[in-house]
Amino acid sequence: MPSPDNSPVDGGELRVHVTQRPPAPRLAYVDQLVGAPGVRFRYSQRRIRRFDVDVIHVTDDQLDILLGTHGRSDWCRLLMALAFALAIRFRKVALVRTLLPSPEIRTSRAWLRGQRILDAATDVFVTPDGQVATPDSSRTVVIPYSHFRERFIGFPRAKQSTTGVLWATGAEHATEDIARPSQRIDVAAISDGALAHRITAAELVVVPKIDTLADLQMVFVALSLDRPVLTQTHETLTSLAETIGPRWLFLSQEPITSREVHAAITQTREAKPEPPPDLDAHDPGLIRNLYGETYARATHRRRRPKEPPHGAPL
Repeated sequence: MPSPDNSPVDGGELRVHVTQRPPAPRLAYVDQLVGAPGVRFRYSQRRIRRFDVDVIHVTDDQLDILLGTHGRSDWCRLLMALAFALAIRFRKVALVRTLLPSPEIRTSRAWLRGQRILDAATDVFVTPDGQVATPDSSRTVVIPYSHFRERFIGFPRAKQSTTGVLWATGAEHATEDIARPSQRIDVAAISDGALAHRITAAELVVVPKIDTLADLQMVFVALSLDRPVLTQTHETLTSLAETIGPRWLFLSQEPITSREVHAAITQTREAKPEPPPDLDAHDPGLIRNLYGETYARATHRRRRPKEPPHGAPL
C-alpha cells in the first residue's frame, strides 16, 4: 500500500491527476499542460477515488465532476467537499485550481461553506490574468492562456471573405439571433481543421461572452490565426487588449449587437496594415514550464512541516 506522503517516483517525477479528458485532435484546456517538465499526467472526467498522486489539478467548472456532486444538493456537495479535503490532507496530495469568474452566483449556506472548505484546501490558485480575484493572493500564480500558432501549422486556410463575421459560441447567448445561421459555429461540435477553415474565412470573430475557459480559448484560437476578435469586456482580457497590438481585440461594455459588430468591422477596415498580434507572452513552451513550476510549488507547500503556533517551542 502506498505511503501517505505519495513520494514522487522516477527520480522526482510528479504525478498529476487532471479532471479533464486526455489530449485529443480537438483543442481543450488540457493541451496547455501536456509536456510540462517533470510531470506525468493522469486524466479523468469522473469523481476521483484514487489519491495515489502528488497533485490534483482541476478547473473550477469541473469541481462537481471531481467531487461527484454534479446535479446533487448543496448539502451533499458540502459533505463531499469535507471528505475530499480530509482525504488530500491525510495523503498529502496538493490541490491546484484554475479560476475564471463564473456567471453562476450561488449563495446558499451549504454551498458557501463547501466552497470555503475547498478554498482552504487549495495549495495554488491559477488565473490567466492578474485581474481575476482569488481567495488568497499569497497562494495565487498567474499563468497566461497559451496561444495555438504551432497547433495550426499545416492546416488548410480559407480565403478571407470581405463580409464574413463568425459567431463562435459554446452555449446559448442572447445575442445570437442577430447572426445568420451560416455565420454561427458551435466550437464544441467541430473539428480543429474545420474550425481553422471557418475562422480564416472570416473578417471578424465574435465571441459573445467569456463565461468559460472554452470561451477564452476561442479568443486565443482566433488571434493565433490572425483574425480580430470582438467580445464583451472581461477581467482576463483587459491587459491582453493593451499588449497584443491595436485592432486585434475589441471589447464592448454592453452585450454584443449589430452596432458593435459594425463598429469593429469599420475600425478593422480603416486601420493601417498591422503586424500579427503579439502573443510572445503566451508561448506554449513558456506556459508548460510555468505549470511544471506550479505543480512543484504546490507539492512543496502541501508537504512542508506546519509552523508551530506563535510562542510554541520548535
